[in-house]
Amino acid sequence: MCIDPCDQKGKPIEEDDFVDEPNELLGKPYHFKVSIRNGEVHKSRFSKGLKVKYKCYNEQEFTWTNEIKDTLSPEWNLSRIVSIPSVTEEVLAYFENSSIKFSVYGKQVDSAPDSKLSKLTTKELRQMENMQDSGRKARIGSMAPEGDGQDEVGQIKGELLLLKRKYERLEKKERRLQVSLDPYQG
Repeated sequence: MCIDPCDQKGKPIEEDDFVDEPNELLGKPYHFKVSIRNGEVHKSRFSKGLKVKYKCYNEQEFTWTNEIKDTLSPEWNLSRIVSIPSVTEEVLAYFENSSIKFSVYGKQVDSAPDSKLSKLTTKELRQMENMQDSGRKARIGSMAPEGDGQDEVGQIKGELLLLKRKYERLEKKERRLQVSLDPYQG
């Protein structure tokens, strides 16, 4: 997504046309080009349809891109020239204090729930998810490209720290269980 000052036909303005002080724009027409070229989405469940919306200064309606389906790298190639006939103090205040918000929408299609999973408790589901995440991290770590090794060392240290914390929690839990089972201890 890109916003560029331009002339009324969309041609980028020359460096000589830039102003030093925003007040120099007062009373003059101003044009800028809003371009939405492409995107990158990392969750495949959103590949069923992707689109973007935005609204510029003083517009009542949103501008939408076309919906692009079956890709995680949509190419909208949309551009639009926004023209302000005469810059006012209000327009300058908008330029200085506001922004254009772009919202990306992804249509997601959820699959039918697994009947085996629906019988599990939330705790069991979280444990299963954590085990899957741990397996993914281990596979990703083993497939990491060879480099200077600094990233891998940092990743290994982080994993080691997590394992130490987990071990300490398990030790505390074991001690509590032993105390509760043996009334003569502790």
